Amino acid sequence: MNFNRISAGLGLSVFSVISFGQTANPFLAADPGSFLGARSQGRAGATAASSLGIDSLFQNPASSAYDKNYSVGFNYGVAGDSMTVGIVDTQSGPVGAGIYYSRKDFQNANFDLLGSGFGNLSRQEESAGFSLATLASPDLSIGTLVRWSYLKSFEPSVLSGKSWNFDLGAIYKFRPDFSMGITGQNFLRDSQGFRPRKFILGAEFTPTVGMKLSAQGQNVSLRSAAATSTFVLPNTSETWGYSLGGEYRFAEGPILRLGYEDLKAWNQKALSLGAGFEDKSFAVEYALRAPVLETVGEPLHLISVTGFF
Repeated sequence: MNFNRISAGLGLSVFSVISFGQTANPFLAADPGSFLGARSQGRAGATAASSLGIDSLFQNPASSAYDKNYSVGFNYGVAGDSMTVGIVDTQSGPVGAGIYYSRKDFQNANFDLLGSGFGNLSRQEESAGFSLATLASPDLSIGTLVRWSYLKSFEPSVLSGKSWNFDLGAIYKFRPDFSMGITGQNFLRDSQGFRPRKFILGAEFTPTVGMKLSAQGQNVSLRSAAATSTFVLPNTSETWGYSLGGEYRFAEGPILRLGYEDLKAWNQKALSLGAGFEDKSFAVEYALRAPVLETVGEPLHLISVTGFF
């Protein structure tokens, strides 16, 4: 009996099993809500039923229909050195339109500090989108966003690639002080599974002038991905999550925000704090997202600047 050949065969078999285990599903999908702007993130993303301006391009594309203005915005996030520019025009006609471009760099990111919501693939991302929104009735807005994305992978086992996808959303105002919103993100199949499908149902209540309280539930799924998907969710047994948020606007322009989110699919719990200033011509906003309890990660900062015309 040739023990050298047997040992070599066993070694090769073990190596093959290990290699398959490492390359079949070694990477985490990123949360689509990880890249919201400061206006939305200051309330922990609980804004599916809110009027968002530029942030409507990343949460609920129907929300901009209630704004009648022309706005240009810039968002910057420390995570991934993320930069986004966007334009939303809802004053030129009955159908509002928006466009954005975003770039993120996670090539040398420390994912242990960022937390699982940002995935763990060494990469660079680019995306651009075009949205349409309108009032189907005085109380109902509907909208859609078409998105082009490019993923440049720095991991040998993950191919770089381009893809198209789209979101749909609606907001219904039951009363002037109460509205509900629903949105679905990434309806098309993603062959890699990096961008999971997400459904959100939210509500917003205005108990008094200047104050808004909001809540939302969300469900995320990789069912839209191919069976050979490279990416997985950190927690596949609990794909639901929720967010709670609040906002108070003072008469002179200052804004304070607070929020809490529990994203079970990514094992993430975080507290958000936000502050800003807004008048008729511009808004400057800041948000801090800090992991809490047993959640791994470090505080993340976001800044948004918007001009209104």
